[in-house]
Amino acid sequence: MLVTRAITAIVMIAALVLVLFLAPRVIWIFFCALFAARAAHEWGHLIGLSRNPGAAFMIGIALFVAVWPMLALPEICSQIIFAISAVFWMFLVPYWLWKLSLPLSRSFAIAVGTLVIVAAAIALIALRDGGAWLALCILGVIWVSDSAAYFVGSTLGRHKMAPGISPGKTWEGAAGAMAFVTLYALAWIYFSDGVLPGRFTDSLPGYLLLVAMMLLLAALGIYGDLFESYLKRAAGVKDSGRILPGHGGILDRIDALLPALPVAALLFVQQASGG
Repeated sequence: MLVTRAITAIVMIAALVLVLFLAPRVIWIFFCALFAARAAHEWGHLIGLSRNPGAAFMIGIALFVAVWPMLALPEICSQIIFAISAVFWMFLVPYWLWKLSLPLSRSFAIAVGTLVIVAAAIALIALRDGGAWLALCILGVIWVSDSAAYFVGSTLGRHKMAPGISPGKTWEGAAGAMAFVTLYALAWIYFSDGVLPGRFTDSLPGYLLLVAMMLLLAALGIYGDLFESYLKRAAGVKDSGRILPGHGGILDRIDALLPALPVAALLFVQQASGG
């Protein structure tokens, strides 16, 4: 199982990096829209949408993601979407998970799915517009966090983080994720002068700001993971899909990215545009 999981992850990351660095913008947008469509399909399955409404939901999400970047709208329009998503993930989701009570009406679940999938997809497009290395840096935060949490939690995990939602998540795994993300941030500071936006690599305050921002993204990723676990538990399924051997569905792989990408776009793309 671990070998299958590793092979799938390597193939996915290699394909994504190739498209990220080599494909023209329109292909990258199509790539993001395709992933958004699959995520919407799985979201519709989790909330119990029947075939036709589920297809309409999936197509609508894909079209929005594909068309939005082409409209040449003022940057503030995307920022508003990112900000709404950030408020949702930073305030509403932690409260609901703490209470173990989500208002899961069908219409609400559709609205939430639209927000989180669309915001993450157009944020990934915006991050790539800020530079392929920037986008890879942000994706790497979540990859490092997920991997560290999995391996540290598997070997050292003793204290359950949210046993009623995801019994496999431990505080030791979360601490391991934060430790490795800190090392990851320091590695970017040391090796990537001139790549990251803003003044992250020329002063101690800049170093601390970068570490803090990456730790915030990692923490949000944990909330994204727990939120999807709650949805799966409510739906009575183990995985959101079966498209990825050893991993499950697309949502199972991008759950931590859903909250992290919009916040990253707000923080890092604005740093890039501001110098």
